[in-house]
Amino acid sequence: MTAAATDELSRTTPTTSCCRRAEAITVLRFAGAVHQEPGRLSIEVDLDTPLMAHRLGDAIRALYGYPTKLQALPTPGNPAATRHRLRMTTPTDAVALARRTGLADPRGRLIRGLPAPLVAGGVCDAAAIWAGSVPRRRLVERTPPVPRTRHRLPQPGNRDGPDRYRPPPGHHHQNQTHS
Repeated sequence: MTAAATDELSRTTPTTSCCRRAEAITVLRFAGAVHQEPGRLSIEVDLDTPLMAHRLGDAIRALYGYPTKLQALPTPGNPAATRHRLRMTTPTDAVALARRTGLADPRGRLIRGLPAPLVAGGVCDAAAIWAGSVPRRRLVERTPPVPRTRHRLPQPGNRDGPDRYRPPPGHHHQNQTHS
């Protein structure tokens, strides 16, 4: 993903609260931000652009009511570049946010993937999910989501009801029989 494409996606602003929620949850999921630590959860997100970091912090405060802390840090291996780290200010807020966004279950265990209601949302949610899946920090290289994850993202052109998992071409399930 080029820097220009990342910048353009970070400037795409969701207009409704459902789209802001979809983008925020997706950034939290794909930035690898929800961490299971012994006895608790923590949330921290490293992003390329200050615009996206501020927008995510604003969305968390406006939609969920939790404060966040933003830091500008040098990028490892490239001191000229800056990454923008957003983190929850208290561990109890991190757990509550993870549960409210559907990224953790009621017992505090992490959930894989995106929450089902989010993926089954409307076209505006799908656009916000795609925009939120890209502007995250990859420390070594900038790449789109891995193929298995990318095919689990909502497909705006195929809105014939709730999205189903569509495996990539050539992918075979273990329980299929081949002749």
